[in-house]
This record gives sequence, structure tokens and C-alpha cells, in this order.
Amino acid sequence: MYNAWKITGIPCKHAVRAILHSSQDPIRFCSDWYSCKMYKQAYASIIRSIPDPEHWPEMQFPLIKPPMMKRVIERPIKNKKRKADEEQKGKKSKTVKCSICKEFGHNVKTCNGGLTAKQKKGKRTISTRSSSKAS
Repeated sequence: MYNAWKITGIPCKHAVRAILHSSQDPIRFCSDWYSCKMYKQAYASIIRSIPDPEHWPEMQFPLIKPPMMKRVIERPIKNKKRKADEEQKGKKSKTVKCSICKEFGHNVKTCNGGLTAKQKKGKRTISTRSSSKAS
């Protein structure tokens, strides 16, 4: 954060390291507002408590009310609010087709009919071995 030292009056960790490297006291480079003397001076006088609202004097000013809320304080709605008879948004295709047995209702991972991917792989290696033996 740039100019943090100017804003807060406290040197940043990089400045403190440079000050220590030059064999100086980093406290000398802090603002006087952080000293014990200023702290005691700030709280030297008595701080009186504020009375209850019941004890406040009556004012002739109009009562100011907060503005009406225009929107609800929550996350904005991402999806369109659909009517009861309107179809809900979902997947484009509701049927799944297996690429092994070409049947609908399941995919390759859940295929029971036909060969699984492991079986196909094993069949390929067996067929290539048998063809190499034949030659």
C-alpha cells in the first residue's frame, strides 16, 4: 500500500527494516499521535455519558424516516421465474445413448449389455496376437 506511512504515521515493515539496518530506533519515525503523552492528554478531561432518549429535549423538527426499500437485500435471481404451465429449463437431451451397444437409457460406464471398454481393449490385444501368430 503506497503512502501508508504518510496516512497512518506508522512506518511499514520495509521502512522499519531499513531503519533498523541504519542502526536507528523505529519509534522515532512514528507519529507523535501514538505516544503515551498524547494518549494521556486525549483522555485527561472527563468524558460525560449521553443521557437516555427519554431525557432528550423536545425538538420542533420533522421526524425523518428511512427511505422505502426498492429491492430485497439478497442475491439477485439468476433464472427466469417460470409460470406453472411453463416447462422448466433443463438438459437439451433427456435420453442418453450408449456408444458401445447403441441402446438408450445408459452410458458406457453403466453398460451391462455389449462389451465394456476393458473387454474391448482385451479383445483387440487378443485378436492382434492371434493374427501375428497366423502369419
